[in-house]
Amino acid sequence: VNFKCFFFYFNGFNNIAAVYKKKGDLNKAVEYCYKSLKMMEELKDKKGIATIYTNIGTLLVKKNETEKGLEYMHKSLLIKQEINDQEGYALSLNVIGNTYFSVGKTDKALEFGLQALRLNRELGYPDHIRRSAELLKNVYEKKGDYKKALEMHELYVLMKDSVNNQETRKASVKNQLKYEYEKKAAAD
Repeated sequence: VNFKCFFFYFNGFNNIAAVYKKKGDLNKAVEYCYKSLKMMEELKDKKGIATIYTNIGTLLVKKNETEKGLEYMHKSLLIKQEINDQEGYALSLNVIGNTYFSVGKTDKALEFGLQALRLNRELGYPDHIRRSAELLKNVYEKKGDYKKALEMHELYVLMKDSVNNQETRKASVKNQLKYEYEKKAAAD
């Protein structure tokens, strides 16, 4: 079977799942995620499987099937660790931490949030650090540790500004290149 064909259907199923999620039909969204999962299993694409496990997990949590959702998220985490997908691993740690926080398990949220922040700092992705800092700020506030909550809030703001500055620089470079191109085209 053609890989491009599989990839097309995989993306199609994921897009359909996203549409159903947006419309609020979580059952249909999960159904299409399972179709994507089947394709990734046939391809033996571990990274794709891990991604779909996370998607299924978040959908199940939205359906108030938190324990089952967390099982999928943890399966995703193990695969990401196995294939050494550090960025994906860090993102999954954060998703799991936020899930624990949303159901009132602040100690587990703190555990996963701290792991995510440590790894995100090592990787150096400001947007991912921002997300981890936001989770930890919320956890520390809930626990009444306002000093650490303030530290995480300050880190959150710093990383948010960093992300905004990067986007501004990219837009500026893009506009400069466009201007140079148009200027050259006009001269020609």
